[in-house]
Amino acid sequence: MLSIMHLISKYVRQRRWPIARRRCKAVYRLPVFLLFVLAASAAAQGPASSPNVWLTDLDGAVGPASADHIIRTLDRAAEADVALLVLRINTPGGLDNSMRDIVSAILDSPVPVATWVAPSGARAASAGTYIVAASHVAAMSATTNIGSSTPVSMGAGNTESASERKAVNDAVAYLEGLQTLRGRNLDWATQTVVDAANLTAPEALTRGIVDLLADDLEELLQAADGREVETASGIRILALNDADITLIESDWRHDFLNVITNPNIAYILLMIGVYGLILEFYNPGLGLPGVTGIICLLVGAYALQFCPSATPGWR
Repeated sequence: MLSIMHLISKYVRQRRWPIARRRCKAVYRLPVFLLFVLAASAAAQGPASSPNVWLTDLDGAVGPASADHIIRTLDRAAEADVALLVLRINTPGGLDNSMRDIVSAILDSPVPVATWVAPSGARAASAGTYIVAASHVAAMSATTNIGSSTPVSMGAGNTESASERKAVNDAVAYLEGLQTLRGRNLDWATQTVVDAANLTAPEALTRGIVDLLADDLEELLQAADGREVETASGIRILALNDADITLIESDWRHDFLNVITNPNIAYILLMIGVYGLILEFYNPGLGLPGVTGIICLLVGAYALQFCPSATPGWR
């Protein structure tokens, strides 16, 4: 009887131990499995991506070509969710309509825009002053200047007319609105428009016209990092540490508009168009002079409407 009980007890122990061992293995494997899942998830997510900063240039007079380039760059930056668009400025001024198009695009953009008057020796004169005032972050390099924002109509005489006074008052109110929006010096708006006042970079910083001074792009990004700006999509805090910088160059469309909107080129195109049609009339059936003339006339007429001499409000 004892031997039978001993055999039954031994059998039960043999049946239980494998089950216990399997349970122990399962318990030990669970943490290993969880660690594997966490590691795989971290590998899939990868390291935190660096913020993307775009840099583009406004070099030369503000016109339809530069306005088109900047507006399209802002649209692309919004689609790419760029952390900051830096607009490097060196301009003597330009057309009022083109300047206002750029300002409106900056104000409506969800992407923060930093204007940077650079390199050394550059200027943000006339229309450039308004673009700097509209930006979320305004910076200047050493030995640069800003101001002289009086509107001047092409072909106007020395006598002051009612329309010129209206243009000056309109410009003052426009610049004051931009300065108020960005929390910058309000009194200087009247001085630079009415008296054509101009400031060097250190003076502009002291008087609250710009936010910071930077001699290179890295210095600009370091100074702007952590700033709180208000865009069209809401308040954003600039996180620019270890940013990837992408240079956005002008394309063929900008270069083409920039060439044909030169008044000299526009008039040459018109002359070629007229002579092409005359040649076609004297030699019917040639085809090429007539087609060339029509194309030159159309392009010249299109460019002429953007030329400074055809548009009042040159700044």
